[in-house]
Amino acid sequence: MLFQIRQMGGNIHQHVVQCVLPINLFNEKIYLFFWWWALLVGTMTIIGILAYCPIFSRAANRRYKS
Repeated sequence: MLFQIRQMGGNIHQHVVQCVLPINLFNEKIYLFFWWWALLVGTMTIIGILAYCPIFSRAANRRYKS
């Protein structure tokens, strides 16, 4: 965005600025943390399910063998 500012003496200064809202930077960090947290929790859940599959299958086999 280009702004023209007139100062005393008739000089016109042009300034180029970028609109960056500080709250957007803060939100970006929060959502990045939540994304990594969800990825970690999902990975640990899958690992937990795969770790318990052999235990469940052995328990089911013992129960029906008698």
